[in-house]
Amino acid sequence: MSESKAKELRKNLMMKARKGAASFSEEQIKEAYDFAEGYKKFLDYSRTEREAVEYTKKLAEDRGFAAYDPTKQYKAGDRFYVINRGKDIGLVVVGKNGVKNGVKLAIAHIDSPRIDLKPNPLYEDSSMALFKTHYYGGIKKYQWTAIPLALHGRVVKLDGSYVDIRVGDNDEDECFLITDLLPHLDREQATKTMNKAFTGEDLNILIGSVPLDDSDEKELVALNMMKILNERYGIVEDIPTHIVLQKGDTILTSSHSYIFPEDLMVGTVEEFYPTDVDALSKAKIRFSTDFSTLRHVYVIKDLHKAETDSLKA
Repeated sequence: MSESKAKELRKNLMMKARKGAASFSEEQIKEAYDFAEGYKKFLDYSRTEREAVEYTKKLAEDRGFAAYDPTKQYKAGDRFYVINRGKDIGLVVVGKNGVKNGVKLAIAHIDSPRIDLKPNPLYEDSSMALFKTHYYGGIKKYQWTAIPLALHGRVVKLDGSYVDIRVGDNDEDECFLITDLLPHLDREQATKTMNKAFTGEDLNILIGSVPLDDSDEKELVALNMMKILNERYGIVEDIPTHIVLQKGDTILTSSHSYIFPEDLMVGTVEEFYPTDVDALSKAKIRFSTDFSTLRHVYVIKDLHKAETDSLKA
């Protein structure tokens, strides 16, 4: 068979489907890239179920959805959402025929593979402070070692209030690490298969190595890490609801305080928690001063304190 005959047969008989990006038009590729940009933003923010729900809520509100109101009579076309304990969200578009003819459901699972902290996770070993962990979801353990990690989560305080924490996403943030062995020290590890080279018990996270001071107390590194975490994130309450803060806003002292001079830098807004229930909102502040590293301070005597106290009385 001649070469020209073979080419003719191939042209007429064989599949000529173009694969991958080559099968799409320029317009379709641009549409895919535009969608991917929004999806990347969603993934960057939504590291946990709560964050995914919060981001989805904002997207929904931008598209006309509002929180479900049990006292409201809804009509066809109305949109509302329901959030269950901050970890899943349902979006509803009211139809024309009620539910007697059935409903259309689109269901997606919020999957957040990650490494969680165990209850009471902080401990000290070999003059290093670490978090005890357990993994969630289908992770490949060997992919999590010797890379910078961020801490996302919610801390519930003794008074029942909570603080949402995100540390490690910004360039100026500290990061966390699961340690690995150096190549010349891992001969035994190198003989194991991938699923056995790292176990769940190997995934404890290194968070620091600087002790609080040089006293004789035990676990000073762990104590220092706890002190830093406690001081780094402050909650500012009693913010009038007409004041709307944005992430990154600068907080300064005001002239309304009898304690601090005016226009001293306090910090920047990390999160803002507006309220529709109480008369006052609250915010999470990243302090401009790391109080755990202070070595020298000035103590200032107020020469007008007696006069100020008499005016307040």
